[in-house]
Amino acid sequence: MEIIQLILATIILVAIYKKMLTWGNADGLSKKQKYAPIGLGILSVIISFLFVAGIALFSVNVLGFRLDEIENQSLRAAVKAFTMAGLTEEIAKLLMIILSIKLFSPKRIYEYTLIGAAVGIGFTIHEELLYGGSIAGLLRFITVAMHMVLGIIMGTNLGIGKYNIANGLSHKAAYLKAVLIPMIIHTLFDTCTIFNPVANMAAELEADDFLAIVWLSIGVLAIISAAIYQFVVLKKTKKEAEKQSSMLVVNLPDT
Repeated sequence: MEIIQLILATIILVAIYKKMLTWGNADGLSKKQKYAPIGLGILSVIISFLFVAGIALFSVNVLGFRLDEIENQSLRAAVKAFTMAGLTEEIAKLLMIILSIKLFSPKRIYEYTLIGAAVGIGFTIHEELLYGGSIAGLLRFITVAMHMVLGIIMGTNLGIGKYNIANGLSHKAAYLKAVLIPMIIHTLFDTCTIFNPVANMAAELEADDFLAIVWLSIGVLAIISAAIYQFVVLKKTKKEAEKQSSMLVVNLPDT
């Protein structure tokens, strides 16, 4: 089941990515620039695990504090979602996007978008190996393009920031969006799903049917919202692809 889910996820995401290459007339890019960031995205999962382990060790050994000691269920879910996913995974992907930018020196905003998407695909492929086949894995499949979409947001805003620098404009807002928007969305989503108190069978929720129903409803709403959000971002990306392909982030020499 895990292998089947991995194959299906890969087929879907790569098909979307190939469509994206045609949206921005990016067929002229080298195969390395198109596909190497996917490999770096796979690597980013390992980096995120190291970040999580580092935070856990620091929390326990330096601060003398464990996340499970947080009594408030909602706060505990949010803190776990941030430290174990929203912060660590997005920073890991950001590092791989930046590395890709250094390696391939993209010249247009849309090339940044493609790099972000590719890193997100690689991250998803690795995660499907870890979670595929489980109930959580099947639910994740509904939002299979979320890491790709968050990578698109990150890459596009990094490209806009670079474009603004090249044109003497302020880049701070774009760079902040590149980091904060994926972190916030990821944290909120995982708070409502993976770290949802119902999913973790919190004792006080088991004793409170109404609270359990509320959290369960929040989780379902989060999954539906994320599923729709994927299509919204991809549709917007398609709409802006041609324009962003013409927006240079560097000054090319005259030919």
